[in-house]
Amino acid sequence: MASVMASQAPLVGPPSMSGLIKRLRAFTTCDVGDTLIRLGDKRGAYLYGLSPMVPGTPTEPGKPWNICGKVVTIRMCPYGGGLGPKLKPFVEYNEAGKIMVIETPDGQSGKYSACWGGIESLRAKIIGAQGVIVSGNMREVDDCREVGLPVLSRGVAALGAKQFMRLGKVNELITINGIKVRPDDVVLADAHGAVVVQKIRLEKVIEMCELRAQQKRLVRKDIENRKTMGDAIEHVRRRFGDPYDTFERNPRSTPVSTA
Repeated sequence: MASVMASQAPLVGPPSMSGLIKRLRAFTTCDVGDTLIRLGDKRGAYLYGLSPMVPGTPTEPGKPWNICGKVVTIRMCPYGGGLGPKLKPFVEYNEAGKIMVIETPDGQSGKYSACWGGIESLRAKIIGAQGVIVSGNMREVDDCREVGLPVLSRGVAALGAKQFMRLGKVNELITINGIKVRPDDVVLADAHGAVVVQKIRLEKVIEMCELRAQQKRLVRKDIENRKTMGDAIEHVRRRFGDPYDTFERNPRSTPVSTA
């Protein structure tokens, strides 16, 4: 009888990507970056130096804005190289629900010019993209803010991409400030910047973020009840294990590279 009942039990498959992204979006880049460090990534897969020049809109009243989704990767190259004039403009590679991440060239072409502006924001929003992250500059800030599509970049520039840079690669491995970004990766961006999570690590990162959220709630409650920081952390350690320096205190932990 037991074997019959077992055979009738519903099969539970792996969680869907959309479900995992929804769970990850409940956290901040601070939460995810800290978790990645505890998994062995010394830089927390944080795309440092990039700030939200055009913030997003909160999806719920009273909550901070963020965007979270799979990425479309673009590599721009100095003008004169690239994939040739027959390809469509790079903004057309946006996909609904995804976030475009753009690597711009180092050197003069990347310093003086911007590959993203108001028209690009408008087109990407119409396609249904969640936002864009540019390793270099953006321009036409007021136009972009009017469109409302979130844009993170290193800074702003007055000059456009013409004569400075053009499309080089689409949906291949790129590097943003030393952090590798792949087309299957998931990016979370908010007021603090952006972090990248590899697809193979996504579920583990979410589970650790959810556990640390419980730990942080208990620490906050203890501090509100006039406990010292040290006593509050020790309380959490006794209940959950070590919440703040698990990786450092456990020599058996194995660092996981983002390379």
